[in-house]
Amino acid sequence: MCIITTKAKLASEITSLPKSTLLFNHKSISCYVIQNVEKDFPTIAAELQSKSVAAFKHQGYSIYTEPHKKISPYTYHIVAFETSAKELIASYKATLVDQTVKKFSWDYLSVSNFFTNLDTILNPQRITVLLENAFVAIDYQKKGLALILILRGLNAFLKEHVISCQLLGMTSLPYKSYSALAINLYIACMRNSISYSQNNHSIMPMFPCNEEKHLAVMDPALINLCKKTRNFDEIEQFIQNISGEPFRIPTLVRNYIKHFSAETLEFVYDHQASSLDALQIAPYSAQTSFKILA
Repeated sequence: MCIITTKAKLASEITSLPKSTLLFNHKSISCYVIQNVEKDFPTIAAELQSKSVAAFKHQGYSIYTEPHKKISPYTYHIVAFETSAKELIASYKATLVDQTVKKFSWDYLSVSNFFTNLDTILNPQRITVLLENAFVAIDYQKKGLALILILRGLNAFLKEHVISCQLLGMTSLPYKSYSALAINLYIACMRNSISYSQNNHSIMPMFPCNEEKHLAVMDPALINLCKKTRNFDEIEQFIQNISGEPFRIPTLVRNYIKHFSAETLEFVYDHQASSLDALQIAPYSAQTSFKILA
């Protein structure tokens, strides 16, 4: 009796992917865009689930089962495979939300669990692409290359499929890994940074972050200090000096702002996942150039 291993099944499904789904090869890593992954590629779908859960646990998040949501017909997975090791190393989920489908598409998306009035930030002249569930497998998190390649894969997907759009995504910080003071300082600094959106919008977080109350109790001068702290390195050093603990701004926050000129719209707590989430938005066009993604 021949037992087919998960790696063998995974390799078989990767091999069966249509050539049109290949975004690029980089040495032994191949990056694909896959639609209907749950329906057509069950082994890849199961691997995405198990690897993402392990990655999020490793980073300090609590894992819970999200309320069941339908699978949007406009959802794509950008997936990077280490072909020689037959291993999935990174992934992004991207869902297209345009004016013709917005009335039902939010029901498919986890962002609707945390914010109301999301339609108010849709640009009628552009498709909105919602980015979710980005992760890098544990063994590849310290190497850096996997994240760069999956961002390059996202860039290739956007250039081929949407050309011009606005990107909407949530970036997370495991708040149980830091003190309440450090988290509140981070929110205050980010709200006063150049990346915080000054545009009026009507979205409302369901679990708002009112950090000013906590900071004022400790020291009213902290708010003014936060307003003077501008770039990422300054913010990290400032938080470390005040809180007395190491602090690191999430890598995706840095990358979205650096490479996509993203603005931060609002913060919300996901208490079930023990995460502080920042909703970020950015314009995108095929002419956009990212040196790190070349």
